[in-house]
Amino acid sequence: MNRKDDGNLPKNVDPSSFKNIKAGDLFDLGGVTLKAYELPGHTAGSMVFISPEMRLVFTGDAVGTQSSKGGLWLQLPGCLYVDEYQAVLKDFIAKTKGRYDSIFTGHNAGPVDPKYLDSMVLAAQKVIDQGNAALVPSVRPTGIKMVVYGEDNDPFAASINLNPNHVLSGNKK
Repeated sequence: MNRKDDGNLPKNVDPSSFKNIKAGDLFDLGGVTLKAYELPGHTAGSMVFISPEMRLVFTGDAVGTQSSKGGLWLQLPGCLYVDEYQAVLKDFIAKTKGRYDSIFTGHNAGPVDPKYLDSMVLAAQKVIDQGNAALVPSVRPTGIKMVVYGEDNDPFAASINLNPNHVLSGNKK
């Protein structure tokens, strides 16, 4: 794990027992390699891994779940504001364009199309453009709001859960 996430561990877990993964780290899995990339947002230390041989990206929770029902969680303590997340996501997309054909998220049952990341950028833009007016009640958890881009039947639909008091960086208190 990345040391930026040490504070997210249970108090009885020693962070020094984990390898500090950084952007650019390579992992040789015997004929398949994984290259680490930072993609903070869900947590400050969120990382994703690309396998160039398999043309796959493994994101964990860094891009949420491809869904119109509250897929990415940006409401947790220490997460980025949606405009900050959009900037790091755009940077990741630019750095890695054409290097993978499928995305394995932390919660989807199977791979999702790379176009999902474009939908995430558009969901974030909707909040940037419309502010809190773009937010609707989240399906889960209660008390949280979300922005949705696309419809339930849209294969590229995206949604981001947000704390209504932690939306845009310009509104930092």
